[in-house]
Amino acid sequence: MNVDDQTCKLLIIGGCTAKRESGCLSNFEELSISVKGDRFVIVNEGLGNLLKSRRSPSVFKCFNGITVFGGCSDEGIHVNCVEVLKENNNVWQSSCFPTRLTNHSCAAFVSLDVQTGLIIGGYDGFDCLNDYQIINLNTFELLKRGRMPFRLKNAASVREDENIFLIGGWDERRTLRTVYSVDVSNAFEVTFSMIGLLPYGVEGHSAVTHKKAIYIIGGYDGFSVLNSILRYDVLSKETQILPIALNTPRENHVSTCLLGKYIVTIGGWCGRTALTSIEVFEVLDQAPFLRRIECNVTLDVPRNRPALISFH
Repeated sequence: MNVDDQTCKLLIIGGCTAKRESGCLSNFEELSISVKGDRFVIVNEGLGNLLKSRRSPSVFKCFNGITVFGGCSDEGIHVNCVEVLKENNNVWQSSCFPTRLTNHSCAAFVSLDVQTGLIIGGYDGFDCLNDYQIINLNTFELLKRGRMPFRLKNAASVREDENIFLIGGWDERRTLRTVYSVDVSNAFEVTFSMIGLLPYGVEGHSAVTHKKAIYIIGGYDGFSVLNSILRYDVLSKETQILPIALNTPRENHVSTCLLGKYIVTIGGWCGRTALTSIEVFEVLDQAPFLRRIECNVTLDVPRNRPALISFH
């Protein structure tokens, strides 16, 4: 199918309106995205409601709809239940169910398949977590809780074909430069193998994949909020800082690669305030690899540390 004929939607879920965990949000925004000829079009479809306030939850698609695990509802207070969002006649409905998951926010998360999700590390209000959790996305059963060799929050995890990568984060001592390969066995045993180092440490960043490359966007390097974008080549394991950068330095934002060749970066924190702005890039096959597309659409609500899910 030609990408010009494609459309998709995004849900930007929760977050907070101020620094740290202040002003946690119990709503989400729906964005409709399409390509019409040579025009990239974003339409903000408005707000929907969550049953719980959630800053930095872990979010997955499943047969039942969209599952939202964890997150914090106020400073030091974490949500244990899972919320399931379903769309019925263009109206979003939400239900809550109990889980046996460790209370967490600020975790890395990735789908293993259509019914299984992996949550890596996170924060429980007191400590960075050193466990991983594997869950059935349809029954919410905790399939496995295992120990990691390190504590971790504010990292990013992505899939590239059958490979899972874990990038950056904070281990309670320093902001990390690490790139890990994550292997999950049939028995849900997870191993972490360090395969590379970034040019600088980064946490609170976002990461997306496109054609054997991982784009690592913004974040915080332990000193300042970043506007830089890295490109990590999965095959050569080499990283370069791209000449193009974000217009607004941001951490605690979300990004996705959609419609085959577009990266959309949304919200976050610039070091002073929560953001409503959206930045869009077209991915190119050769250097300089990214081309900016102007975007005048914004979120209705500033969102520091939201979560994102895309669907068709």
